[in-house]
Amino acid sequence: MLALAGCASSVASPRRTAGTAADDVVATVLASRLPAGASACAVVQPRWVDPARRSLLLPLTAVDAFVWSVSPIEVYAEAHQRDRMGPGASVRLLRFRGSFAALQAQLAQQPDFAVQWDVPPSECRPDHCVISARRIDDDMVRLERGVWRERVSGVEGQCAALSRQDPTVTEVSVRGAEEMAFSGGLVPLVSTTTQIHAGSRVVQVVQRDEMDSVEAAEILAQASVDMLGGQARSLGRTAREQHGTTVVSTTDLTWDDLRLGIGDRQRESANRRYAELLLSLEPDDAIDARQLTHALIQLRARLALLEYAPIAPERLSAAVALAERIHLANPTDHDSAYLLALLYVRFMREPEKAQSLIDQHAPADPRVERWIELGFQPARSGSDP
Repeated sequence: MLALAGCASSVASPRRTAGTAADDVVATVLASRLPAGASACAVVQPRWVDPARRSLLLPLTAVDAFVWSVSPIEVYAEAHQRDRMGPGASVRLLRFRGSFAALQAQLAQQPDFAVQWDVPPSECRPDHCVISARRIDDDMVRLERGVWRERVSGVEGQCAALSRQDPTVTEVSVRGAEEMAFSGGLVPLVSTTTQIHAGSRVVQVVQRDEMDSVEAAEILAQASVDMLGGQARSLGRTAREQHGTTVVSTTDLTWDDLRLGIGDRQRESANRRYAELLLSLEPDDAIDARQLTHALIQLRARLALLEYAPIAPERLSAAVALAERIHLANPTDHDSAYLLALLYVRFMREPEKAQSLIDQHAPADPRVERWIELGFQPARSGSDP
């Protein structure tokens, strides 16, 4: 499997600043510190990619988005362990630059990634799983999710070996058979190894699939399958070769390809959301303003639709009328008052209509910060000298 490193030699390595030998082996060091018994692993070096381009790699990467968005992270390694009796476990190691406080602050801002510092790892429950974090060196952090069960060996050694072969590789990832699920389940996969080389002009993705037989490899090599997701299939240029029980797929994409793909995905997501909102709307006259919870759901759907330009005047008028009706039926409710004030300020451009709502509700609302955005100015504690 380790012969893969030579496949990407046609892609120019990213330009790097001068560094020490220790800098070149840090990815290997992190990978070698992953625990034994991994069913999947990855090593990523965001430091070799221009920060302005990192988000373009999200459709291709094997790791979570925070690895590319948290700017202090220079090198990252992770291992995952599946457990048929539960949710399994993961260990993540990251080397960072700059202040530790800046790293903590950016990690805290990541959605659906609640980190608890200096607490021991604990078993995951179906509805809750703590990510424990601790600083293990001046510039290194360990994140753990669930309780890792040491085993004799796993795929973690392959990630370390691939990182050692090419210190400039942007990402390497390995998935064992335990992680694989081929479309239709017709072709059994033993393991998959992927390398991403992000050059100055071209991003090359080399994927190596180990099959359990020559016949299975022949089926995969001849099949018209999507190896890297819809973006690579539609935008990239893929060549596939079979070598015994191994199938090697090489896809070349330019950065412009990736930008186009990201834009297409964003537009598709926006169109899908727009359609879902339209389908969720009930007729205005069917909404009982006294049923506050349901009425607010309908009002928020109308507000979300107003975010799509151009705004239809009749849709805006109907949303304002519904908000006024809900507030009239629930005059002490802060949420309905805030949504009505938001309509007046942001969409009607009539902040004077919102002032009485702001004066009445903002001081008593526990979520006072949302009113500040509408112009509320909290009273200062104490008095000026």
